[in-house]
Amino acid sequence: MFRPIALAALILAVLWSAEGAALQDKPPIPFATLAGHGAAVLTVAFSADSKLVATGSTNNQVKVWNARTGDPVDDMGGHEGAVTSVQFTRNGKNLLAASWGAKLFRVSDCRCLHTLEAHTGFITCAQYSPDDRLVATGSHDSTVKIWDSASGAEQRTLMHPDSLTALGFSSDGKSLFTTSGPTIRSWDAADWKQQSSASAGPGEIVALAVAPKGGLLATASGGRTISLWDASTLKPAGELGPIESNVTAICFSPNGLLICIGREDGAAAIWDVAAKKQIMLLRGHEERIHCVAFSPDGKSVAVASSDSTVTIWEAPK
Repeated sequence: MFRPIALAALILAVLWSAEGAALQDKPPIPFATLAGHGAAVLTVAFSADSKLVATGSTNNQVKVWNARTGDPVDDMGGHEGAVTSVQFTRNGKNLLAASWGAKLFRVSDCRCLHTLEAHTGFITCAQYSPDDRLVATGSHDSTVKIWDSASGAEQRTLMHPDSLTALGFSSDGKSLFTTSGPTIRSWDAADWKQQSSASAGPGEIVALAVAPKGGLLATASGGRTISLWDASTLKPAGELGPIESNVTAICFSPNGLLICIGREDGAAAIWDVAAKKQIMLLRGHEERIHCVAFSPDGKSVAVASSDSTVTIWEAPK
C-alpha cells in the first residue's frame, strides 16, 4: 500500500511522462506563412541561396518573400492569367514566371527582360536548364518549346499528342523529361530527339519530379500512389504508397533521399524514398496542395495551397 507522499509522487511522474510523450509527439508547425495573394497559390520556388521564395497564384500575381520571416520583398506585377510556374536562376539574378506567356524578370529591380510568346495555349509548366542557358515551356497546345534565356529567342518545338502537364531537366542538363496524358518522355538535349517513353497507366500524369541525385524520376497520376522510374531507361523502379489522399504535387529533396508529397486533402507528407515510408506529416492547410518545394540547402519545405497561403516548414534532418 502506497503512502500518500509516494502515491502523489507516482501520479506526478505518470503525468510528467504523459506530457513529455505528448510534447514529443506534437505535430510540426510551420515557422512562416506567406499570406497576401488572396487566391489559390499554384507554384512556389526557393532561390539558390534558400533566402527568398517566389510564388505565383490564380489572380495573376508573382510575389517574392523572405524565406525565413515570411515578409514580402517584391511584387513582379500582374500577368495575363494564372501563374503556373516560377523558378529562380542558379545565380539568383533572374526569375522565370509562366502564365499565358512566360516572362524572365531581373530580381534586383523587377524588370521584365524577355517575354516568351509563341504557344497557342496556356503554359502549364516551365523550367530553366541546370546551367540557366535554356528555358523549356510546356503548354495546353501540346507542345514544348525551348528558348534561349539570354535573348528570349525560340530554338525548338517538341510535339506531343496531348496537353503538357509537367516537365523537368536532368541534373546534368543532358535530358529533358516531359509528361502528357499518361506518358512520360525523355528527350536528348543535344539534338532534341526523343530517347524513350513509358506509360504510367490509364490516368493522366499530374506531377513529375526529377531527383537531383540518384537517377530517379517520380510521377503521380492523381491517385494514392507514386511511381518511381529509372531516369536513364524510363523503366519502373518501384512505387510509394498507399498515400492517405490523392497526390497533387511532388518534389525530391536536394540529396534525392526524401520526397515531399502534396495531397488533395490539404496535407503534405515527407517520405523516405529508400525505406518507402512516411516520416513526417505537415498539416497546415485545409484545401488542395498545388505545389511543394525543398530549399536548395535542404533545411526547409514550402507548401502552396488553394487556401491562398504558403507555409514553410523545417525539413527532417
